[in-house]
Amino acid sequence: MNDLRYSVYCCKRFAHYGYFARLPLITTLIIAGDFKSELWDELDPTLPRWWLDSRRWEDAVKDLDFEGHEFFTYDDYHLFFGLTAPCLPVTEAQLEADRHELATEAKNPRRIVKSHAESLLKAIEFWKLWYSEKYDEWKRRFNEAFHRMWKGDEQEDSDGRRDSCEDEGFHEDADDYSSHYSSD
Repeated sequence: MNDLRYSVYCCKRFAHYGYFARLPLITTLIIAGDFKSELWDELDPTLPRWWLDSRRWEDAVKDLDFEGHEFFTYDDYHLFFGLTAPCLPVTEAQLEADRHELATEAKNPRRIVKSHAESLLKAIEFWKLWYSEKYDEWKRRFNEAFHRMWKGDEQEDSDGRRDSCEDEGFHEDADDYSSHYSSD
């Protein structure tokens, strides 16, 4: 299978699902101050890596609290870290068409490897569960965390006082969720 052809196909068709699936983990790593951690390096698809087994992955993320923690594996996240695209809303029909296309690839791989199709199928399920309710909040939190990381942890408030901008974590109780979009 041609890696470049796979990469173009995957990025053109499904990158938004992978980017959305990794957003909670990336934000959590930034908030935890682990942006330059060993875990980050191992998930970065541009760097050579060694494979973590499931126990070592769980040890690395056990103290992190983020949506997707139990949903995705290390291999899923390794694929998702290489995918970047705007997370624009998609219709139910498009979700179903993409799900069908990936299910076909998982059964009879022609354009991508079976394991990648299976990871992306999970990313589509994650999208269905969380996109309409949480994307705006997650993107805002990511942008704030990223900005704080580059500006420093202390910010001046309107009175000129310095204030710590610590975040209490990424995961929230289900009771706090609210829908920003109506269902299709």
